[in-house]
Amino acid sequence: MESLNFLSYLFILLAIITLLKILAIVTTKKLLITPLSHEFFFVIAGIVLIYFFTMGSFEQIMNSILVLIMFSALFIVISNTTKGILIYGATSGDVQRATIDILEKMGEKVEQIPGHIYLPEKKITISSSFSDRYGYGRIVLKGKIPNKFIEDLCIDLRKSDIQLNRSYIGFALFASLSLFALFLLRFLNFFTH
Repeated sequence: MESLNFLSYLFILLAIITLLKILAIVTTKKLLITPLSHEFFFVIAGIVLIYFFTMGSFEQIMNSILVLIMFSALFIVISNTTKGILIYGATSGDVQRATIDILEKMGEKVEQIPGHIYLPEKKITISSSFSDRYGYGRIVLKGKIPNKFIEDLCIDLRKSDIQLNRSYIGFALFASLSLFALFLLRFLNFFTH
């Protein structure tokens, strides 16, 4: 029964996170742009909280301290190995052009390789993968990238004039409502028969 409770709370957590993203886009009428490490932090922190919330007694929680240490190590490994930016509500062409403009304004020498942007002085390769149909994607940076560089790129991308792709709002709304429905079905014990 504990695994059912964990899954139920996981469904609701993911639905709430998705609805908050929609709310941020609708209220600001701008893209939602976050560093990849921040996204991982919130998801892993939520999973850890749900895990401990569904554990039961204090003794069980104390016995599961190893799980907390493993999740912390997982977050550190993921945040150090995945340097990138998540963008919700955009199209690939707009983001690619804005990224090049921002890098040139930062004084970077930019070389375009098909599908990638290369910064030869810093030996950084930037690639992006987007789903224009669903309106979201990510920018992945490879090389020795300081966190300040990613933060500055996020700030400048937020200030840029990238057109909002509203298809993400519809897709995310459908996904979050589906997750709420799964939560309700699990809550009403339809899956336990």
